[in-house]
Amino acid sequence: MTKSDLEIVGKIFDSKNYGKFKVIKTDNERDKYGQKLYLCEFLETGFEIRKLKMAILKGEIKDYLKPSVSIVGCLGYASFKNNEKLYYTWKSMLNRCYNKNHLAYYRYGGKNITVCKRWHRFDYFLEDIIKIEGYDLDNIINENLQLDKDKKSKNNKIYSKQTCCFITRLENMQYTVKQKSVKGISPLNEEHIFNNQSQFSIKFNLLKGGISNVLSGRSKTHKGWKFEYINI
Repeated sequence: MTKSDLEIVGKIFDSKNYGKFKVIKTDNERDKYGQKLYLCEFLETGFEIRKLKMAILKGEIKDYLKPSVSIVGCLGYASFKNNEKLYYTWKSMLNRCYNKNHLAYYRYGGKNITVCKRWHRFDYFLEDIIKIEGYDLDNIINENLQLDKDKKSKNNKIYSKQTCCFITRLENMQYTVKQKSVKGISPLNEEHIFNNQSQFSIKFNLLKGGISNVLSGRSKTHKGWKFEYINI
């Protein structure tokens, strides 16, 4: 081990945003430019990554086991590169269940729908997804297939390898239409059931955004109307 190695190997450093890490060793691995890499381990999660000495000293090192998506999700040892579509499928699933600001949260996280703990890691999600019923990467990339948790069990509350399958966009739209039925109660206490917010807002001289604000909980009423989602 060189004098330069001794300056950092075995020592603990602070990263800019991911907590403390320890430089474990140098095993003479090098990057594509021939520069020496050092194996580092984050103290909080145990995540290991190889980095250049300069990046270590500057704290420019990331812990990919630390949640960065919707409070619970992390990349793990997977790469975003070449997995873009599956990454967005995974991220959207987590956002619906854990991000209260997501437009669809009321139908998922708001109804106690969750994602299994294993799938909080993107690398584990990638391992399992190829074994899911209906998996076809080309059709997923072309957005002809979508991940679904309802077909196998109507009252299912969790996304997991055991409970999910891939279905066509048309099938998924049929489930969504049922879940998006809305009951509107007028200022005169008259009830109206509808699926199309645009048509309903035009018919009763309302604002579509006003209806959405009530449904999301940002407003209690819109022009005296109350709205709530129902299952029919």
